[in-house]
Amino acid sequence: MVYRLFSYSSHYKNKLNFTWEGMEASKKSLERLKNGYQVHLAGNDEVDSAKINELEEKFHQAINDDLNMPLAMGIVWDVIKQENKSFKWAELLAKFDTVLALKIEQPIEETKQEIPEEILDLVEQRKQARANKDWAKSDELRDFIQNKGYQIKDTKEGVEIKKV
Repeated sequence: MVYRLFSYSSHYKNKLNFTWEGMEASKKSLERLKNGYQVHLAGNDEVDSAKINELEEKFHQAINDDLNMPLAMGIVWDVIKQENKSFKWAELLAKFDTVLALKIEQPIEETKQEIPEEILDLVEQRKQARANKDWAKSDELRDFIQNKGYQIKDTKEGVEIKKV
């Protein structure tokens, strides 16, 4: 799926410059795409049907314009970025996916299962230290976790943990 999304970044008549960095960027994009789909799936905001029809028509025009996948993906990202989170947007993305075949309905595999319980406990302790504004303890735990071979990153959604 990552390579498929990567290939959509260029028109099929143009040369595609393969790089591992490009693949990594596509992997992150696929994760963002799937997360965006899940957010819309859980949303219940009202959405104007005319706006949905307009974006669907633009998508079809892009596909029918000699398979202009970069333009089609731009429309997909326009849907993902909609401020009103609605199930209707998720339905539209699922329709798009019948063409794109990126399996956006399948959630991203959880990496927490691969992370040992010891590391998860340390991350939780760090979270508590940060909540208590004990920055020295928080930094100490972060360094200890890194020495164990895991990188942690604080985001708006919470803490991301990955094996280094």
